[in-house]
Amino acid sequence: MKIKRILSRLALLVVAMVMVFVACKKDTEEELASVSTNNVEGITQTAAVCGGNVTDDGGANVTARGICWSVSQNPTIDDNATYNGTGTGSFTSNISGLTAGTTYYVRAYAVNNQGTAYGEERTFITEKNYEMPTVKTNNVTNVTKTGAICGGNVTSDGGASIIARGVCWSTLQNPTISDGKTLFGADSDRQSRRYNPACDPHVGGG
Repeated sequence: MKIKRILSRLALLVVAMVMVFVACKKDTEEELASVSTNNVEGITQTAAVCGGNVTDDGGANVTARGICWSVSQNPTIDDNATYNGTGTGSFTSNISGLTAGTTYYVRAYAVNNQGTAYGEERTFITEKNYEMPTVKTNNVTNVTKTGAICGGNVTSDGGASIIARGVCWSTLQNPTISDGKTLFGADSDRQSRRYNPACDPHVGGG
C-alpha cells in the first residue's frame, strides 16, 4: 500500500511539473528581433559601407539580416537589400549600384518567425560626378619684346571648387602648367572671370 501511495504521489508530482513547464513555455512569447544600424562610411559616387548589430533574437532564430536602402524614407527589404547571414551579432554590408549625387536612406534589418525588425534610419549622399572645368583663352594683346597681355574666362567649374586658375605659356605649342604660368588663386563660382597677366606669345587655354 505504501508503495502505491508513493508511486501515486510521484505521478502527481510529475504531472504538476509538466504543467508548470508548459505554463512557463507559454509565458515566454516570441517577439521581433532587436537590431541597430551603424553609421554609413566609405561613401563614393556609386557605393557605400554600412552595417548593423542584432542585439536580441526575440526568442526565435534570426534567419536573415542585412541592410536595406532606398531614395525614399523608411526603406524595407522590398526595396534594395543585402543579405549578411543569420543569428545575432554585428555585421558589415557593402552597398553598390548607387547613383552619384543622390540622397539615400538606409536601415539594418533582422528577420525571425515573428516578422522583420528594422534599426534606426541613416541618411547619406553619394559623391557628385565631377567633370573637368571649362576655360577659354582670351586673345593676346599689347605684345612687346619682353611681354604681352592675355587672360581667360572660366565658364564652368565642373561641379567642384576651382582651386587655381591662370595662364600658362611656352616657346612650344600646347603649353601646360609645367611650363611658365601665372596663378590667380581659387574661384568656386561659375561666373566669367577675366585676367590680365603678362605672358609670352604661346598661351595655353581651351
